[in-house]
Amino acid sequence: MIRATRWTFGALLLLAAQPAAAQLRLIPQIGIYMPFADLPSPREGAQELKKETTLAYGGALELGTPDAVSFRVNVLHATDSEVPVEDVGCQVDCARSTVIAASATLALRPIPTLILVQPYLLLGVGVKRYDFTRPDLEDEGLAAVLNDQNQLMGHLGIGAELNLGLVRLVGEISDMVSQFDTEDDVGESDQLQHDVFFTIGLVIGG
Repeated sequence: MIRATRWTFGALLLLAAQPAAAQLRLIPQIGIYMPFADLPSPREGAQELKKETTLAYGGALELGTPDAVSFRVNVLHATDSEVPVEDVGCQVDCARSTVIAASATLALRPIPTLILVQPYLLLGVGVKRYDFTRPDLEDEGLAAVLNDQNQLMGHLGIGAELNLGLVRLVGEISDMVSQFDTEDDVGESDQLQHDVFFTIGLVIGG
């Protein structure tokens, strides 16, 4: 009986020492996508390809303690963006591109809540996919100018969560850093691509 009591007391002490139970939260997001680096041209000596800013949306499923550290599965999608290809004389509707980024990300909160705002950092890894459609380029026999591809990426970001009582909102800036391959860059170092998402989201649950 005494041994059982000791085990029970020890178990209660262990549970008391554990952090608060993890919470599961869903965060749908919407915002804009802005490429901070031009795509390298697949043609030697040609001008780099500049994608346009466009609408973005996505979401995160987050598990953890909202005032400490939490783990996310994060997905963001950038809708169709125009890609002019000036070196072949195409300025309008040459090609369009979408970008989707999926990551496993930690949300780190080293700074305590400031009044109603909780700042945090985002750090993760994942996969980014570039999808291209080439209506005018295909008509000109230049379908290989841009190629769909998947790239490993790093996810770096900052955010802030606003607690309004019944409603919690988040604002985030996420930089999805990866490489982009072209057909003639064998043996050369690839140029880093910074695909940046500015989003706001609504916290559901937790």
